Amino acid sequence: MGDTLELLKQCHKRFGWGILLAFPEDFLAFYNGGLCLDIGCNVCMLADLVGRERYIGIDIAYYGDHKGTFILADGQKLPFKDKAFDFVSMIETLEHLPDPYCCLKEVHRVLRKGGRLYIQTVEANSPEAERDPTHVQSFHIWSLGRLLRTVFGGLFGTVEQKGGTLIAKVVK
Repeated sequence: MGDTLELLKQCHKRFGWGILLAFPEDFLAFYNGGLCLDIGCNVCMLADLVGRERYIGIDIAYYGDHKGTFILADGQKLPFKDKAFDFVSMIETLEHLPDPYCCLKEVHRVLRKGGRLYIQTVEANSPEAERDPTHVQSFHIWSLGRLLRTVFGGLFGTVEQKGGTLIAKVVK
């Protein structure tokens, strides 16, 4: 695990993880104003956008000064009670997870009824998908949609492609 964390930290510096919210206006239009869990938060970049009092960020590594409440945790085993959050974000996170299904099941568990999930991930055909050695998954618009339908069933929302990025939105 130590080697993996070191690789993550090196890639954070090289690729700028944690500082790229590709479409902030789109994110803010979808954000519902409630308690936000940011999975794969890096340095808690969303804390200022949603308000630090309504923000909790988690990641598997400590990357430096955090702007909001930070908990060292794995998104595939969330340390929170059922239905604890109104909003969950996963910005450039899903492609790094060995088991994205497991993480999304956890998101479903901690998301309240009417809660929202916002995912931003690199699209599989984008050059960025292969450039980063820590990407263990890649998604096309249809494969991400299929994964979300499997987890959220009839609650599934939308997946759209914007350039080399996929944006998924789900309302539970």
